[in-house]
Amino acid sequence: MRKLFVLGVSVCVAMAIAGCRGDDDDTGTDGGRRDSGPGVDASVRNTTIQKIQMGMEPEGSIVSVVGAVVTAQKTRTCGTAMCFDVWVQEPAGGMYSGVMLFGVPQAVAATLARGDEVSFTGEVDEFMAGGTTPDTDSVTEIKVSSVTKTGTGKTTPVSTVTPAMLAAKATAEPWEGVLVKIENFMVANAFTSSGTTVSWNVWGGGIVDDELFGLPQGPRSKDCLASAQGPLHYFYGYKIFPRDASDLVTTAGTGCPAFDLEFTMAECTDGVDNDFDGFRDCKMGTTPGTGDFSCESYCASLTPPLVTTAPVALSIATLRGAVPPDNTLIKLTNVIITAIDSRPNGTSASAVNNIWVADNAAAAASQGIMIFAPNEASVAGLSVGQTVTVLGKVLPFTATGGGQEVEIARDPYVFGAAGTTAVVPLDSTLAEANMEDREGVLVRIAAVKAAAAPAMGETLLTPMGTATTPTLVMTDNLIDLASVVANTCFTSVTGIIRHGRCGTSPAFTACYKLDVTALTGAAACN
Repeated sequence: MRKLFVLGVSVCVAMAIAGCRGDDDDTGTDGGRRDSGPGVDASVRNTTIQKIQMGMEPEGSIVSVVGAVVTAQKTRTCGTAMCFDVWVQEPAGGMYSGVMLFGVPQAVAATLARGDEVSFTGEVDEFMAGGTTPDTDSVTEIKVSSVTKTGTGKTTPVSTVTPAMLAAKATAEPWEGVLVKIENFMVANAFTSSGTTVSWNVWGGGIVDDELFGLPQGPRSKDCLASAQGPLHYFYGYKIFPRDASDLVTTAGTGCPAFDLEFTMAECTDGVDNDFDGFRDCKMGTTPGTGDFSCESYCASLTPPLVTTAPVALSIATLRGAVPPDNTLIKLTNVIITAIDSRPNGTSASAVNNIWVADNAAAAASQGIMIFAPNEASVAGLSVGQTVTVLGKVLPFTATGGGQEVEIARDPYVFGAAGTTAVVPLDSTLAEANMEDREGVLVRIAAVKAAAAPAMGETLLTPMGTATTPTLVMTDNLIDLASVVANTCFTSVTGIIRHGRCGTSPAFTACYKLDVTALTGAAACN
């Protein structure tokens, strides 16, 4: 991007695909820009990608570049046909060395692969998304008129950048279109769509996006990852597009910074975007850039609350009976903690990942719910049986393979009261007629057997004795099941019912799982 130029197109969605256009079918409905051809100046300028990205070739110029190397491709729909966007880079790499070629015809793109050498001719364009949610900057692209493959097997380097460099235009812009890598970075937020992770906001700056390759679903907020690489693109922020699994190393990174969301009074009133998500502090009227979603639950807890919309006060039973729209800010008052997930994560051996709460200490159908990834400062020191008030947003979560559960998510804030109450599970059976009513509820199931030793932390529970049906999958998400062996019978098993997936890829199916909190009366049996 070098200058702003608002196009008469609409954004598909704010986190949509790179190069998303209101009209890509060359029918002229985009005001003539997309099928305007060579433009006013018909002369072709022989140049380099560096000169284009440094602004030495004005927008609208017809340029020709030779010896560029293909680094990535994207397939998309152009009306009734398919066409491609192709990222290319100068062989030496470095700042300003990469650019995206927009609208490469399918017949040409089908012959291209990474490492191919190409020459191309086209018009310099500065695309900035418009519509109802206009972007604030543009991306440099070439609307190609011709692309010719001139060689194969070429290499071009990957440049290492830092999240801090991607946080500001001055330091990120020179790397737009270039193959870049970030190392030892922390996931600030893992964004999902229909239950699938589509992007990671990187703590410190930048985004890792699934534009070219589906992201693995394991990493989550606060995880420290080893590396991610791909072409850097601008579309509502600077985004790295991994091209395949080899561009991602999701094993534990080292030396990640201390994680810092905006959620304390100081951070939500200091005028600083502490978590680099583009927003800061509590909502200040119509002030641009204010109203950080990770502050919202905290801001609602203040007196007076600093939110534009007051939270909806509900019981869990009422919420489950008529689930409010996604993203509704709600308040659960005087609910009881029934379970806590404090498994080690990427940055802590004792962080609270999730908690479950119920309307009453005695569990009941449709009266339990998960509080997903609560504000860590707000849950420090809380324990099962404690009475709390929760502020957060409704999130209907769809598990892979199907099955939807309702959670309270998006940085929920929890207020604890002193003292604890003994929680009483809801007695249930493997053959429960309506397991859906048990989702999020602490249940106790009597006289069951582990069919086998846990594999990948899971095994089937069956009725005690020789019967094999009905079944329920029990998991080690909350306690260690390493001591469980095949044909171990239990007087009872207690845990939280949730949605999950069963089977093997790609034929996953929806099923119910029991995140075990306690095993009672273990003994060998047939």
